[in-house]
Amino acid sequence: MTKKERSAKQPSPASGSRAMLEQAFAEAMEQYQKGNYAQAEQAFRRAATIAPTSAAVAHNLAHMIHLRGAHTEAIAAYRRALAIKPDYVEAWFNLGNALREHGDISAAIDACRRVIQLKPDFAAAWNNFATLLLTQGELAEAQKAYEKAVDLRPNDMDAYNNLACCLQRRRDYAPAEQRFLHILKIDPNHADALFNLAQLLQEQNRYVEAAEIYRRFLALRPDHADAWNNFGVSLDRIGRSTEAEAAFRRAILLQPGNSRAISNFATWLSIQERIAEAEAAYREAIRLNPDDATTYNHLGLTLAAKGDIEAAERNYRHALTLDPNLAEAYAHISMTTKFTSSEHDDVKSMERLLTSEVLDQEQTAKLCFALGKVYDDCKAYDKAFFFYDRANKLKHVSTKFDIERLRAQVERIIRTFDADFFARQRHHGCDDELPVFIVGMPRSGTTLVEQIVASHPQVHGAGELVKISEIITCLENQPGQAQRRYPEYLNEWVLDESRAAAAGYLERLRRDVKDQHHIVRVTDKMHFNFMHLGLIALLFPKARIIHCRRDPLDTCLSNYFHDFAPGVNYAYSLEEIARYYQEYERVMRHWQDVLPIKILDSQYEKVVADIDTEARRLIDYLGLEWHSACLEFYRSARTVRTLSVGQVRQPIYTQSKQRWKNYAAHIEPLIKILGPTIDDTL
Repeated sequence: MTKKERSAKQPSPASGSRAMLEQAFAEAMEQYQKGNYAQAEQAFRRAATIAPTSAAVAHNLAHMIHLRGAHTEAIAAYRRALAIKPDYVEAWFNLGNALREHGDISAAIDACRRVIQLKPDFAAAWNNFATLLLTQGELAEAQKAYEKAVDLRPNDMDAYNNLACCLQRRRDYAPAEQRFLHILKIDPNHADALFNLAQLLQEQNRYVEAAEIYRRFLALRPDHADAWNNFGVSLDRIGRSTEAEAAFRRAILLQPGNSRAISNFATWLSIQERIAEAEAAYREAIRLNPDDATTYNHLGLTLAAKGDIEAAERNYRHALTLDPNLAEAYAHISMTTKFTSSEHDDVKSMERLLTSEVLDQEQTAKLCFALGKVYDDCKAYDKAFFFYDRANKLKHVSTKFDIERLRAQVERIIRTFDADFFARQRHHGCDDELPVFIVGMPRSGTTLVEQIVASHPQVHGAGELVKISEIITCLENQPGQAQRRYPEYLNEWVLDESRAAAAGYLERLRRDVKDQHHIVRVTDKMHFNFMHLGLIALLFPKARIIHCRRDPLDTCLSNYFHDFAPGVNYAYSLEEIARYYQEYERVMRHWQDVLPIKILDSQYEKVVADIDTEARRLIDYLGLEWHSACLEFYRSARTVRTLSVGQVRQPIYTQSKQRWKNYAAHIEPLIKILGPTIDDTL
C-alpha cells in the first residue's frame, strides 16, 4: 500500500466562524507537520465542531485517527467524510487502506474499485488494488492492475518491483526476471529488487546466481536476517558448506527468534551428519514456532536417520495435524511404511488430497511419488508407474538437464586424467589410509555397503560428504585470482595447495569420529564422487575406492522412482537417466584403466545373494581383520541419511532384484538405450 492521501484544503464555513476555523485548521496543520499527531487530531476535532458539514475537515480528522492506529474509529470517520461528499477520491483511497489494515480485504477491494472508477489515472490506487487482489490469490487480475499502475507511472521502480513479484508468484519467471533486471539497470542498488530477484533465482534452483545477488543485497543491508538465511541455503546448495554455516549463524545472531533460520540451519547440520545438533536445533525452532508443520516434518527425517522410526512417524503425523495439505509428510510416511492394501487410511487421505487441487506443482509431485510407492508395495505396478510417471513429468518441467554439457565434462576429465598425469603428479597429497570412498550411481547399493563396513569396530561411516565438491569450488574461486577451470588447473597445481586440500578433507573426516584411537577407516559415500576419482587419487594415493554396481535397468528405474534433492536434474526423464548412466559408465571405465588406485567393484545382486562372502571381501579390501558385526549391520545405531532408510534397518533386502521386469511395458526408452548393458544373470 502507498502512503495515505490527505486533504489539506481549507473548507469555507459560514462567515461568522471563519476566523475560528482558520485558527483551528492552521494549528492542526502545524502540529501535523511537526509530527504531533495527537495535538493535530484535537485541533481537527475543534474544526469539525465549527464546520460539521465540511468533507475536508472530516477527512483530515479521519486521517489523524488512522495515524494512531484506531482502525475501526478511522473507518467510521472516513465514511462520515464520504457521506458528506460521496465522490471524495482521497477519502475512498484512505478508507481502503484502513479497511485493509483492519483485515476487511473484501471491503478494501470495493473501496479501491470506487477510487479507480472516480479517477482512472490514479496509479497508487491501481497499485493498492493489485496488492489486495494478490492477497486473495487473484493473480491474473492482480497482474493486470500492476501493469496499469506501471503504465501510468513508468518511472516508478517500486511499481515495477510489485509487478515482477506478482509474475514470480504466478511462476512466470522469465518476464519477472526481466522486470527485476530492468529496475536494477536503472537503479543497481534497488534493495527490494535485489532481494526479490535472488529469491526468484533460488526458486528456480539457480543457486550460484542467487548467491551472488544475495551478496550484493547484503552489502546494502548487512543486518537483514532473512537474506542471510536465504544466502545460507544457496551457499549450501552450491557446495560452499563453510560459508553456508557462517550465513546461517549470522542470521540467527541478528534475529535469535527467527525459527525459519534455525530450522534451515538444522537441515544444514543434518546434511553434515551432525544429527544430535540438528535435532536440538529443530526442537528449538519448534519451541519458537510450535505451529510450524514443516519443521516437525524435518525433525521426523532426522529421527528416522537415527533409526527411531516410530518417533519419526509421530512427527510426520503431527505435521499433518498442523497442515493436512503437507504432501511432503505423506511422502516421508510412505518411505517408512510397507503398504499391503490401497484401502489403508493414509492412501485414502493422499488420494483425497491429490484430487483437491490445493497443492502446487512441487507438492503434487511429492504426493505422486508417495502414491507410486504405495502401489508398488501393493504390486499394482501399472498404477504405480502411472503415479511415478506423473510425478516425474511435473518435476521435469522445472529442471534442466544438459546431456551435451555432461558429455563435454566427462571428455575433459578423460583428457586431463590420463596415465601420464598421474605419473607427473605422484608427489601430491598425503599417504593417509583413513579415507574410503564409496561411489556409484544413486540407488546402486552404496548405503548398504557403507552400513556393512561401518559396522566394523574400526570403521566410521561419515555418510554423504560434500567436502570433495567444496574443495573443487574453493580452488576454482581463489580470492584475488581469475577463475580457474577444473580439472585442467590440476596440471599446474602446486604441492602446498594439494597437501592443504588433503589436510582439510582429513580434518572434516575425523571431526565426527569419537574413538580416534581405534578408528582406522572412515567412509564417504557421496555417490557423485565417481566424477572426481582423479582428484581423490591425487589427494590420497593410498585411499580405498569401492564402486557399487547394480543391474543398469534396476538402477535407472529406481532413480526414476525417487524424488531427489535439488541438483539431481537428470532423474526425471527415462531417456535422460539412460544417457546419464552411459556417461557414468564411460568415466568409470576410464578410471579402471588409468587410476593408480585399485578400485573394488561391489555388485549389489551378489551382496544380497551372499552377504557373508561379499562382506568378507569388502573388509579384506579395507585391510582389516574380519568382524562378525558386519553381518548384523541392521543392528547398528549409526545415523543413516538415505532414501532407503527403512531398508538398511532390515537384515537384508532382496525385493529390488530384477525389479524392472515388473515395469517392462513402461520403460522402453531405458531398454532401448541400455539394452547392450543388460545382464540377465544378475
